[in-house]
Amino acid sequence: MITWIQVWPILGIPTLVVAGTAGLPTAAFNGRILGGGPVREWLLNHLMLPLLPSETGYALMGWFQQASGIQEWLIALLIALNVNALALPAFYGLGFVIIATGNWFTNKNLELKRSAAR
Repeated sequence: MITWIQVWPILGIPTLVVAGTAGLPTAAFNGRILGGGPVREWLLNHLMLPLLPSETGYALMGWFQQASGIQEWLIALLIALNVNALALPAFYGLGFVIIATGNWFTNKNLELKRSAAR
C-alpha cells in the first residue's frame, strides 16, 4: 500500500524546479543565455513586481540591482515557494491519483491470490 509518507516529495516539485533553475550558473547554449541571472530577473519582473505596490516594487528593484548572487537566489526561492503554494492543489491531486492507483493494483493482486488459493 502506498501512503503519503512515500509520496510527499511530489508536493515540493515546483519549488525544486523553479529554485533549481534560478540557482544554476548562467550559461550560453546555441546563442541563448540559459539559467541563473536571467531566470531570477524574469521571476522578479513577471511574478513578483506586478503583485507589489509601486513604492515597494521600486525599493525591491533597487535592492535587487545591488544584491549578490546568493541574495538573488534567496528572493527567487521565496518566489518559488509562492509558486509551489499556488500549484499545491494540482500536485496534491497527482499524489492522490498515484496513491489510489497503486493501492487499487495492490488490492486486486491480493484478491487474485486469495481466489487462486481457494
